Amino acid sequence: MKPRAVHRTRIAFKKFRYMVEQLRSLIPGLPGGLPGKLRGHQKLMGDIQDCETLLAALDKFVRKEKSEARPAPQIPRGGQTRPRQAHGAVSAARR
Repeated sequence: MKPRAVHRTRIAFKKFRYMVEQLRSLIPGLPGGLPGKLRGHQKLMGDIQDCETLLAALDKFVRKEKSEARPAPQIPRGGQTRPRQAHGAVSAARR
């Protein structure tokens, strides 16, 4: 389901839940726990919407980072490498 469709469904469900809560006393045989279950379903739809929004933001971030990616700095290898030399190589690569 597309994020926009989830959002629209959630909003419609919210309106339905409010209507059920308002008309509760007029609907014979309505289970007492129904309003709580409706709230639970609405919350789940909200959680789905939040996840979809987060995934879209992460996807956009990853695409941007890939387009701006630079090669990793070359750090000297070997037993004689000192931290200061490695730091200098990293600093030089960033410039």
